[in-house]
Amino acid sequence: MSAQIKILKILFTISVVLLWSLCYGEVKCQKVQVKFCQDLNYYNLTTLPDNITQNQLSDEIFQIAHHIIHQNENRCRLARAFLCLSYLPLCYQHYGYQNYEVKPCRELCIKAKSDCDIWNSLPRNPRFNCSLYLQNKKGYICFPPPITTDSKPISTNTVHNAVTLSTKSSTDIVHEASREICDRCKHYSYDSKSQTCRLRCCGEGLFTSKEKKRMNTYMALLSALTFSFTLIAILTAAIRPQRFQYPERILIFMSICYNIYALVHLLRVFLRYETVACGKLDSSNRILTKMTNSSILSHVPCTVIFIMLYYFDLVASIWLVVLTLLWYLSAKKKWCSEIITGYAVYYHTLSWIIPAVPVAVIILWKKVSADELTGLCYISSHLATQKGFYLIGFVILPHSLCLLLASVFMIVFYVSTRKIKAQLAQNTAAKASMVKLSRFRGRVLTFFIFYWLLASIIIGCYCYEYTQGPYWQPLHRNQSRFNQFPCEKRQNIHSDVHISVLAVKLLAQLLRGIVVSFWIASRKTVNEWENIFRLICCSHKFIQF
Repeated sequence: MSAQIKILKILFTISVVLLWSLCYGEVKCQKVQVKFCQDLNYYNLTTLPDNITQNQLSDEIFQIAHHIIHQNENRCRLARAFLCLSYLPLCYQHYGYQNYEVKPCRELCIKAKSDCDIWNSLPRNPRFNCSLYLQNKKGYICFPPPITTDSKPISTNTVHNAVTLSTKSSTDIVHEASREICDRCKHYSYDSKSQTCRLRCCGEGLFTSKEKKRMNTYMALLSALTFSFTLIAILTAAIRPQRFQYPERILIFMSICYNIYALVHLLRVFLRYETVACGKLDSSNRILTKMTNSSILSHVPCTVIFIMLYYFDLVASIWLVVLTLLWYLSAKKKWCSEIITGYAVYYHTLSWIIPAVPVAVIILWKKVSADELTGLCYISSHLATQKGFYLIGFVILPHSLCLLLASVFMIVFYVSTRKIKAQLAQNTAAKASMVKLSRFRGRVLTFFIFYWLLASIIIGCYCYEYTQGPYWQPLHRNQSRFNQFPCEKRQNIHSDVHISVLAVKLLAQLLRGIVVSFWIASRKTVNEWENIFRLICCSHKFIQF
């Protein structure tokens, strides 16, 4: 049994390391710290890759800045603007779903190189290749050259004076470009409230219509299977409630949670995609629902779907913690079923009441949106990156905490039962009890390992969505090729999205219910259902006679 304990410890360690590695390290806006690039108009935030810091770029920038300062000519003013934007791109916040990186336009690069003759004296640098930058055309998001410039020359004493990059602010530049992009795309409509492109109800953003139909069929089969298994477990407990005492009765409560969870997926399948996932933008356009800028009751089906999914998923996770805690207390503290039942009101209060708090908070904060692929409403990954903690704080962290606590209780449970088994082994008269204990431990271990693997896969998929979700968006900051494609060809971008990850997450979410319901799988359960069917058949024959 020491091998089983080692397996649990390894699983516990892997979960901590995996969750930390997956959820850590999102690129965010940071304040410009290079002095030469400070005080530029509308330019105080930048973004860099994880493996580069501003300190690493500071020396390289100052070597070039030295040449600009010694030129001391008005025509080299644009060189400073281009230099800073090429090394430290502007990080524009709240653009659509995530931060957006704005680099200099090709025209600014050409203008800066033609007006100032310092570039020939500098070593070759791919950053100074103007062909790599976007052109200043409609729908392209970049910083253009200024229409007018200040006539004051750059001085060594006033190196940090502001340079007017454009007569328009960076906000206006990005918003105008996004409106023009939306107008050219048949799959998107421009939302004037949020000033972003919104995917139309039947549009193809990240997924094609065929992929959505396949996922709809896939979801229907899985949810029907889970609903059937959990319903059998619930009915079995309803027929013989005295058979399931605490702590095993908690598995019936978990079956109820996953039964409703699967039922919500079935309702989404039977209801039209447009009924759940879409809302009105105006009289002629329907878009994918996003509650950030709408009232709580503006789209009731989406709100109800979210509440049912989030609430019962979190309730089941808390019941898992209670279950492993009671297993530990029964083994370590020798709590019998009667003592455990006496505290039942506390278990129910903890499991059913507490999850209602985050549900209320999320609804009041309006952080729910419809998923394009499944049509289900949940806290989405793009909202997490916009605000920084919604998916982490309300989904990944609570479920991770519940899983880790359950793992700790399970490890302590097995250590305690190992001691009990050692004591029984010394008593030859207690051989039957030792065999019974070994079978129970093996059954618990099998259940928990399967459930742990599924829960870890789900958390890992959420972390993957959190870190990679922004890069799936058609307008994310690193996907400059979106601006280089004609709109009718942009649906090919969805191939970058790993739909298999989303399919695996859905599979693991629904399989948990089947794993829980399999606890009742025994010869005793089969005999009970045989008796029920025999009674039904016999009573039917009696009525016919």
